[in-house]
Amino acid sequence: MSPRSRLQKEAHAQLMEIKRNTDEEVVNRLDVSTKRILQQNRRLAEDLKLHVQETAELQKQKSKLEEEAKQLRRDLELNEQQIGEYAKDRHRLSREVKDLQGKVKNLEKSLSQVAKDFEREKERLVSKAKQDMQDTEVENTGLRKLLKIKEKEHNKIKRLAQDIISQRSEVEQFFLEALEEVRDQIARERLKSSSSAAGPSSTFITEESSTHFQGREPGRLPQIRGGAGGVGGGAGGKNFSYVPNQKVDIKDLVWEDKERVLRILFAKINQSQMPSNSHNQPDHPRQEQDLDLLDGRLREELEEETRVSSSASSDVPRRMSMRGTASLRQPDFA
Repeated sequence: MSPRSRLQKEAHAQLMEIKRNTDEEVVNRLDVSTKRILQQNRRLAEDLKLHVQETAELQKQKSKLEEEAKQLRRDLELNEQQIGEYAKDRHRLSREVKDLQGKVKNLEKSLSQVAKDFEREKERLVSKAKQDMQDTEVENTGLRKLLKIKEKEHNKIKRLAQDIISQRSEVEQFFLEALEEVRDQIARERLKSSSSAAGPSSTFITEESSTHFQGREPGRLPQIRGGAGGVGGGAGGKNFSYVPNQKVDIKDLVWEDKERVLRILFAKINQSQMPSNSHNQPDHPRQEQDLDLLDGRLREELEEETRVSSSASSDVPRRMSMRGTASLRQPDFA
């Protein structure tokens, strides 16, 4: 500490001591009433000091409360704004709730109507299904009966087909015998017409034709051979010219033409029994071309005779007969 400050401190202490001594001396000199006033002044001074301190504290509290009041006013404004927004939201939500409630009521009504419609549709479908099942059962019963009838008809048709197959062999045998008879007639006519035509070159000999079909395979007709007395040759034959739209009568044909007819039938039967290969084609295309002209008219007569002969029989045998006849007739050779 510097001497100057020490001196100032000592001087201040001396002054305070002098002041205290002076006050005591003045008090000692004063009377009782004055002393009482001085005591009151001191007490009032202390009270004033206390009030000043309290006032300062109150000022601080006041400032603090004013700040709090400002903050509260700001909060109040914010709260009022939020309350306004909340009121708007509440109003909007109330409208939405009302709209949703209306939609819910409408949906409940629609759902109730849909449920009723579904029940009605379900009942209708169940009723329809029952009716369809009944109709189906009736139809199935009818179909079963029809199936039994068809099975009986099928068995009958099978029996008829078997009969037709057995009859076909008889028809083939008839054709063979007819061909033999025609060849015999041709041979006799040639012997009558010319003595030179009866030489060894003739191929229409009864013994040859009778042994021609021996040893042939079952279920197949013999192959047709050409000869010197075949189609277009021989002394007893004539050249047949086909005129369109002209009715051909078998009785008007000579024996050579009748043989041609039988050859056509045999060739077509043989072709229907053999695979359609190139090496199975006829060996005499010119002969087949000539005979096809006659085959067109004769086939019409055969069909007419078949229809007349089968008109007295029942429907099913008639159909099977036509099928059997069609199996013997094949399309013309190309």
